[in-house]
Amino acid sequence: MKWKGLVAGLAMSCFAPFALAQGDAGYYIAVDVGQTTFKDTCETLPGTGCRDNDLGSRFSLGYQFNRFISAEVGYFSPGKAALPGGSGYVFTAKEWHYTAILSVPLGKGYSVFGRGGAAIWDVTSSIRSTPGTAARETGVDVVWGGGFKYDISSSMAILIQYESHKAGEELTTGRYDVNFLSYGIKIKF
Repeated sequence: MKWKGLVAGLAMSCFAPFALAQGDAGYYIAVDVGQTTFKDTCETLPGTGCRDNDLGSRFSLGYQFNRFISAEVGYFSPGKAALPGGSGYVFTAKEWHYTAILSVPLGKGYSVFGRGGAAIWDVTSSIRSTPGTAARETGVDVVWGGGFKYDISSSMAILIQYESHKAGEELTTGRYDVNFLSYGIKIKF
Protein backbone atom coordinates (compact mmCIF):
# COMPACT_ATOMS: atom_id res chain seq x y z
CA MET A 1 0.00 0.00 0.00
CA LYS A 2 2.83 2.42 0.85
CA TRP A 3 4.50 1.58 -2.46
CA LYS A 4 1.45 2.72 -4.43
CA GLY A 5 1.49 6.08 -2.66
CA LEU A 6 5.22 6.45 -3.19
CA VAL A 7 4.96 5.61 -6.90
CA ALA A 8 2.00 7.97 -7.34
CA GLY A 9 3.89 10.76 -5.55
CA LEU A 10 7.00 10.25 -7.70
CA ALA A 11 4.91 10.24 -10.89
CA MET A 12 3.14 13.48 -9.93
CA SER A 13 6.45 15.17 -9.05
CA CYS A 14 7.90 14.17 -12.45
CA PHE A 15 4.97 15.67 -14.37
CA ALA A 16 4.45 18.76 -12.20
CA PRO A 17 6.86 20.95 -14.24
CA PHE A 18 4.85 20.20 -17.40
CA ALA A 19 1.63 21.28 -15.73
CA LEU A 20 3.18 24.45 -14.28
CA ALA A 21 4.57 25.53 -17.66
CA GLN A 22 1.19 26.25 -19.24
CA GLY A 23 1.93 30.00 -19.27
CA ASP A 24 4.24 29.50 -22.26
CA ALA A 25 1.42 28.26 -24.52
CA GLY A 26 0.63 29.94 -27.84
CA TYR A 27 1.00 29.99 -31.62
CA TYR A 28 4.23 30.84 -33.42
CA ILE A 29 5.76 31.09 -36.87
CA ALA A 30 9.29 30.03 -37.75
CA VAL A 31 11.46 30.67 -40.78
CA ASP A 32 14.65 28.64 -41.40
CA VAL A 33 17.33 29.01 -44.08
CA GLY A 34 20.34 26.80 -44.51
CA GLN A 35 22.23 24.21 -46.49
CA THR A 36 20.53 21.09 -47.78
CA THR A 37 22.66 18.10 -48.73
CA PHE A 38 21.22 15.28 -50.83
CA LYS A 39 23.51 12.50 -49.58
CA ASP A 40 24.68 9.98 -52.22
CA THR A 41 22.98 11.86 -55.09
CA CYS A 42 26.20 12.47 -56.99
CA GLU A 43 28.13 9.29 -56.07
CA THR A 44 26.98 7.57 -59.26
CA LEU A 45 28.26 10.50 -61.36
CA PRO A 46 31.95 10.91 -60.34
CA GLY A 47 34.02 13.53 -62.10
CA THR A 48 30.99 15.32 -63.53
CA GLY A 49 30.95 18.29 -61.16
CA CYS A 50 27.57 17.17 -59.80
CA ARG A 51 26.46 19.45 -56.96
CA ASP A 52 24.63 17.64 -54.14
CA ASN A 53 23.94 20.64 -51.90
CA ASP A 54 21.82 23.75 -52.25
CA LEU A 55 20.17 26.54 -50.29
CA GLY A 56 17.06 25.25 -48.51
CA SER A 57 14.29 27.11 -46.70
CA ARG A 58 11.31 26.29 -44.52
CA PHE A 59 8.29 28.23 -43.28
CA SER A 60 6.44 26.75 -40.29
CA LEU A 61 3.40 27.39 -38.15
CA GLY A 62 3.36 25.82 -34.70
CA TYR A 63 1.63 25.66 -31.38
CA GLN A 64 3.62 25.57 -28.16
CA PHE A 65 1.62 23.72 -25.50
CA ASN A 66 4.11 24.57 -22.75
CA ARG A 67 7.84 25.24 -22.55
CA PHE A 68 8.58 21.56 -23.18
CA ILE A 69 6.20 20.42 -25.94
CA SER A 70 5.11 21.91 -29.27
CA ALA A 71 3.72 20.74 -32.60
CA GLU A 72 4.60 22.20 -35.99
CA VAL A 73 3.57 22.02 -39.63
CA GLY A 74 5.93 23.45 -42.22
CA TYR A 75 6.59 23.76 -45.95
CA PHE A 76 10.17 22.82 -46.84
CA SER A 77 11.89 23.71 -50.11
CA PRO A 78 15.23 21.87 -50.01
CA GLY A 79 16.58 23.13 -53.32
CA LYS A 80 18.08 20.67 -55.81
CA ALA A 81 20.99 18.42 -56.68
CA ALA A 82 22.20 18.92 -60.25
CA LEU A 83 24.89 18.51 -62.83
CA PRO A 84 26.40 21.82 -63.96
CA GLY A 85 25.18 23.39 -67.17
CA GLY A 86 21.77 23.29 -68.72
CA SER A 87 21.68 19.70 -69.96
CA GLY A 88 22.34 17.51 -66.94
CA TYR A 89 20.65 15.54 -64.21
CA VAL A 90 18.38 17.36 -61.72
CA PHE A 91 16.82 16.10 -58.48
CA THR A 92 14.27 18.43 -56.83
CA ALA A 93 11.81 18.08 -53.97
CA LYS A 94 8.92 19.92 -52.32
CA GLU A 95 7.86 18.81 -48.86
CA TRP A 96 5.44 19.26 -45.98
CA HIS A 97 6.70 18.42 -42.50
CA TYR A 98 4.49 17.52 -39.52
CA THR A 99 6.57 17.29 -36.33
CA ALA A 100 6.39 17.16 -32.56
CA ILE A 101 9.13 19.02 -30.68
CA LEU A 102 10.41 18.23 -27.19
CA SER A 103 12.47 21.03 -25.60
CA VAL A 104 14.68 20.94 -22.52
CA PRO A 105 15.41 24.37 -21.00
CA LEU A 106 19.04 24.88 -19.97
CA GLY A 107 18.56 28.24 -18.25
CA LYS A 108 18.95 31.93 -19.16
CA GLY A 109 16.94 31.58 -22.39
CA TYR A 110 18.88 28.62 -23.78
CA SER A 111 17.32 25.25 -24.59
CA VAL A 112 18.00 22.13 -26.63
CA PHE A 113 15.29 20.36 -28.57
CA GLY A 114 14.59 17.24 -30.55
CA ARG A 115 11.99 16.87 -33.26
CA GLY A 116 10.36 13.92 -34.95
CA GLY A 117 7.47 13.35 -37.29
CA ALA A 118 6.56 12.86 -40.93
CA ALA A 119 7.94 14.36 -44.14
CA ILE A 120 5.48 14.21 -47.03
CA TRP A 121 7.58 14.66 -50.15
CA ASP A 122 7.06 15.22 -53.87
CA VAL A 123 10.27 14.42 -55.77
CA THR A 124 11.17 14.88 -59.43
CA SER A 125 14.34 13.72 -61.16
CA SER A 126 15.16 14.26 -64.80
CA ILE A 127 17.86 14.68 -67.41
CA ARG A 128 17.29 18.16 -68.80
CA SER A 129 18.67 17.44 -72.27
CA THR A 130 16.45 14.37 -72.83
CA PRO A 131 12.70 15.04 -73.07
CA GLY A 132 10.48 12.45 -71.43
CA THR A 133 13.07 11.34 -68.83
CA ALA A 134 11.38 13.00 -65.87
CA ALA A 135 10.31 10.70 -63.04
CA ARG A 136 8.02 11.94 -60.27
CA GLU A 137 7.17 10.20 -57.00
CA THR A 138 5.38 11.15 -53.80
CA GLY A 139 5.67 9.53 -50.41
CA VAL A 140 6.02 9.81 -46.66
CA ASP A 141 9.08 9.21 -44.50
CA VAL A 142 10.16 9.75 -40.91
CA VAL A 143 11.89 13.07 -40.27
CA TRP A 144 14.06 13.57 -37.16
CA GLY A 145 16.39 16.23 -35.91
CA GLY A 146 17.42 18.53 -33.12
CA GLY A 147 19.07 21.77 -32.27
CA PHE A 148 19.56 24.73 -29.97
CA LYS A 149 17.29 27.68 -29.26
CA TYR A 150 18.02 31.02 -27.63
CA ASP A 151 15.13 33.27 -26.51
CA ILE A 152 15.98 36.85 -27.46
CA SER A 153 12.74 38.01 -25.79
CA SER A 154 9.50 36.44 -24.58
CA SER A 155 8.17 36.50 -28.15
CA MET A 156 11.27 35.90 -30.30
CA ALA A 157 13.97 33.22 -30.49
CA ILE A 158 16.82 32.23 -32.78
CA LEU A 159 17.42 28.60 -33.74
CA ILE A 160 20.24 26.43 -35.04
CA GLN A 161 19.09 22.99 -36.08
CA TYR A 162 19.82 19.87 -38.07
CA GLU A 163 17.31 17.41 -39.49
CA SER A 164 17.33 14.42 -41.77
CA HIS A 165 14.98 12.12 -43.67
CA LYS A 166 14.82 10.05 -46.84
CA ALA A 167 13.01 11.05 -50.04
CA GLY A 168 12.41 9.49 -53.43
CA GLU A 169 11.89 5.98 -54.79
CA GLU A 170 14.94 3.82 -55.55
CA LEU A 171 13.86 2.58 -58.99
CA THR A 172 12.42 5.79 -60.47
CA THR A 173 13.77 9.01 -58.93
CA GLY A 174 16.50 7.56 -56.74
CA ARG A 175 16.22 7.48 -52.94
CA TYR A 176 18.43 9.85 -50.99
CA ASP A 177 19.06 11.18 -47.51
CA VAL A 178 17.98 14.81 -47.34
CA ASN A 179 19.96 16.62 -44.61
CA PHE A 180 19.19 20.22 -43.61
CA LEU A 181 21.45 22.37 -41.42
CA SER A 182 19.70 25.67 -40.80
CA TYR A 183 19.51 28.93 -38.89
CA GLY A 184 16.16 30.43 -38.15
CA ILE A 185 13.91 32.73 -36.20
CA LYS A 186 10.77 31.89 -34.23
CA ILE A 187 8.15 34.52 -33.40
CA LYS A 188 5.36 33.85 -30.89
CA PHE A 189 2.03 35.67 -31.13
